[in-house]
Formats: sequence, C-alpha cells, structure tokens
Amino acid sequence: MKKQVLLLVILGLIFQLSFAQEKNLLPVIKSYRLLKTNGETAYITPGKAGTVFVFLSPECPLCKNYSPVLQTLQQQNPSVNFYGIIPGNTYSSKQITKFADDYQIRFPILTDKNMKLVKALQATVTPEAVVLDHAGQVYYRGLIDNWVTALGKKRARASEHYLSSAIGSLAAGATVKQTNTEPIGCLINEF
Repeated sequence: MKKQVLLLVILGLIFQLSFAQEKNLLPVIKSYRLLKTNGETAYITPGKAGTVFVFLSPECPLCKNYSPVLQTLQQQNPSVNFYGIIPGNTYSSKQITKFADDYQIRFPILTDKNMKLVKALQATVTPEAVVLDHAGQVYYRGLIDNWVTALGKKRARASEHYLSSAIGSLAAGATVKQTNTEPIGCLINEF
C-alpha cells in the first residue's frame, strides 16, 4: 500500500513537472539565498516595484557590451530591485569584482553557485533577463533588446527594448506586450 501511494505521488509530481514545462510555467520566486562577491549571503525577495535578474558572465562579449545598457536601466528605475547573477562556480570573487569595475556595473552582482535560481527560472544563456512582479511571478523573460540578431550578428542599433518595456509596463500596472523572447548569448555551463 505504501509503495502504491509513493508511486502515485511520484507520478503526480512527474505529471505536474511535465505540464509546467510544456506550458512554460515558471515557479513563483518568493526568496532565494545567493552569495555576494565578498562571500556574504544575500537574501533576495521580490521587490514592491519588481525585481530584475540579469544572468551574466565576465567572459561573455555580449555581457560586456550590454553592461552600460543595464547600468542605465538600473539608474532609470531605482525602485526596481536589480541584480546581476553569475551562474556556477567558474569565476572567483576577484574575477567578478574586476568585471563589475571594468564595466562600471554598480548594481549588485551575486553568484548562484549551486545554480538553483538558474534552474528555477530556466535561464540558458548570458546575458538573459528575467523580470519578476511584486509577488515573485515571472513577468518577462528573455532578451534585453533586439540589438543582437544571432551570435556574431548585430543591428546598427536596437529598435525593440524588451527589458525596458517590461519594467515600464510593470511600473504602470499594465500587461507587457511580449512576456517571452528567445535569448541569444553565451551558454550557461553546468559547472
């Protein structure tokens, strides 16, 4: 009897997981524990005006190119919690701090060493942006803008500013036009 109940629970979880993946439903993010570059723990909860996570890599050319854009967005939206997330264990605190200094990133950069946030939000590349509403529900996920059309291919300038539009729509209490775009960038490694 216990084995049958356990089997039913497992099958139910598998069904829920496959349904969520099929419908691209992401979990509500209530709280996450990440690390600051100085080794201290940072407890992240959704901000009242929203939260932006941008997955970054100190070696990714697109992350370097987008750093000024991201810094400007953060400065234009000071009520929004804005975080750079470095996935995995590849980079040392010194490398991350140097990246932030070299590219004048002033918003907090945190590390997701065990990649729990990466997996929860299904992030696949850097840079990839995720906007959460005040309740921790994913409001937008994907590209920062449409400047990059494919790896190694760019427009003269962006004509669609997805992340900026999502932040603006969220602040206005409106529905974002596009909730998801396919991000282009450097693959997030599993280490």
